[in-house]
Formats: sequence, structure tokens, C-alpha cells
Amino acid sequence: MKKLAAVKYRIFLIVTAILLCLCFALPVRAADKVRVGCVDIGDFIQIDQDGYAIGYGADYLNKIAEYTGWEYEYIQAPWGECLDMLRRGELDLLLPAEYSEERAEDYLFSSYECCFDFVALIGRRTDNRLYYDDYAGFDGLRVGMIKGNYLNGLFEDYAKTHGFTYESALYDTGTQLMDALDSENVDAIINGNMEFNVNQKLLAKIDYMPAYLITSVKRPDLMERLDRALKQVF
Repeated sequence: MKKLAAVKYRIFLIVTAILLCLCFALPVRAADKVRVGCVDIGDFIQIDQDGYAIGYGADYLNKIAEYTGWEYEYIQAPWGECLDMLRRGELDLLLPAEYSEERAEDYLFSSYECCFDFVALIGRRTDNRLYYDDYAGFDGLRVGMIKGNYLNGLFEDYAKTHGFTYESALYDTGTQLMDALDSENVDAIINGNMEFNVNQKLLAKIDYMPAYLITSVKRPDLMERLDRALKQVF
């Protein structure tokens, strides 16, 4: 019996030693790299002079990373390009995106919203020609919009409902859009509540809606991990 016990103990020591060797031999798994589209939307996500992502969108993503272990690579591009890159698999994650049935053909939407937005018509505070919900005054406006923005279609419906026409001017970035308003290249812009300053005035609140994080329909694995993390965040 003593001899059998000694043999078992020696086997236990050998197995333990092998397992320890394997543990030290295996490389430490690197954090998953997630490529995030960085769109020029005010203080939502911006890259500072040192290359770090800042803004409340970046803070939100960092909170998610506490549960997923993700490391982010931010790729800056206009909104429309980011959507195309996400569809082609050149990006992994994009936000904030409003839901539509058309978008749902190409993208998966998170189970939880990342923010709430409203569709707004915004003008210059110094422009005394235009007033809140002044439909007659809106007729013939030159309106700046971001290319590929879902909010543009909602404004089109709003204009038809209230019987006025407008001319659209399309821009790639939020900075270009704001510059166009400031320089009087447009009379007003379509934007959400994430970017509104003291030099502007609200001309119309058109609709409220939640916005989400999206991935490609080809990445249900990523969305599953994201939703698990969002459940912890909320």
C-alpha cells in the first residue's frame, strides 16, 4: 500500500510539473483589437494631438472595454465611408447609428442604445430671417447635410409634411458642415443634439430617436460579446 501511494504521488508530481511547464511556455494572449470608425461629430469621439481618443463616445467605449478586454484602433473617415468600410469588413464597430430596415440588411444593431438623438434644423443666431417652426420662412432654404446621414431622410419627410421646399448641400464631415453655416454658404443645417453651440439657434425639432452601436451582419460573434458587455454597463 505504501509503495502504491508513493507511485501515485510521483505521478502527481510529474503531471503537475508538465502542466506548469505548459503554462509558462504558452504566450500570453494579446487583447482583441477592434477597429472603430471615428467620425467628425463634435465632442463625441475625436483624436487629440497625442493620438488618443477623447470625448464621451470614447469614454463609453472604454467602459465597454473593461468587460470585453478590447483594445481599440480608431480609423478616421467621413460617415458614409465608415459605413462602406464596416460593410466590407475594414471596420469592426461604428457609432452612433440610427436604426432603419434598410441598414439592418447590412448591419447588426446593439441591444442597447448608446445615446438618444433628435433631428434638428439649426440656423445662425444672428440670422433674423428665420424663426422656430417658421414653415413659410423655411421655403427655399439652402440646407447643409452630412452625406449618408439617416437624419436627412427624416428632414425630407418633415419638409413635405409642412409644405416647403429646400436645396440640399452635402458635406463629408461635421466640421465642414459647421463651417458652411458659419460662412453663410448655407442657411441652416441638419444635425442632432450632440453638437449645438451658442452661436446657433434651434429652428425645428423634427424627431427623437435612439442611436446604437453597429457591426457587420458577418460579425454576430462581435455583437454577442458587445451585448454581453452592454448588459453589464447598464
